[in-house]
Amino acid sequence: MKKRILLIFVLFAFVMSLNLVVAEEEESEFEGPGLLYDFYYEWDDSWNYVPATWSGSMCDIEYSDNALLINIHGTDPYIFLEVYEEIELEEYPWIKVRIKNESATSETFEMYVIRDNEQISETNNFHYNIGKEHEEFMEFIIDARVVKSEQWWTGALTGLRFDAVRNAAEEGGETFYLEYLGFFKTQEDAENFEPVRDATPPPTKEPTDTPAQTPKPTNTQKPASTPKQDNSDKGGTMTLGIILSVVIILAAVVVAVIIVRKSRK
Repeated sequence: MKKRILLIFVLFAFVMSLNLVVAEEEESEFEGPGLLYDFYYEWDDSWNYVPATWSGSMCDIEYSDNALLINIHGTDPYIFLEVYEEIELEEYPWIKVRIKNESATSETFEMYVIRDNEQISETNNFHYNIGKEHEEFMEFIIDARVVKSEQWWTGALTGLRFDAVRNAAEEGGETFYLEYLGFFKTQEDAENFEPVRDATPPPTKEPTDTPAQTPKPTNTQKPASTPKQDNSDKGGTMTLGIILSVVIILAAVVVAVIIVRKSRK
């Protein structure tokens, strides 16, 4: 009887340790975006990947209301977003975008997705109904495979033409705000993504009287607020869970040995 109680006790400790490992894994299962443009901060590196000024394609852009503001001047506005890191589209089929469409004419979000450096054409068109005359920012999570088909959504993403809306008012005068645009592996990753909103601006460098020098080229940096989930953290929590499991099992064995010794006296 005592041996049965001892066996049940050890098995219970083992099951509890497994639950602990599973819980640690679940806390770290969500991944960040593979590619993210975040314009919430005016000093964010995402601004390096848009034109400094733009007036040749029926729009101009500026920073306003913690977002990239597109002032629309005609029916077909667009800007190009530089792809700072190529991703495989089939691995990142979910898009999450936070926008405010103040257009009274168009309720269709539009951009052109360029794969493997192909020539841009109407086949690259990506559009999605978002409604019009937004009074506040709205988030949309989009399955790109439904919009473009699973067969089309493949290859490396090499370019993005951001049109904001499809068929804007010919006379212009409409506005569109883009706070962020990201590409994710799963719907759950997109739903659980929360961009950094408590960052501090980098220190401003004081001007010096040193002679001007020819600037050296620098490597392009990723946006400051776009980190993917650190896999090392996940590995660390799994290791901790395993260690704790071993400790629990050893403790159970020690208790069992004590019980057996006392029963023999």
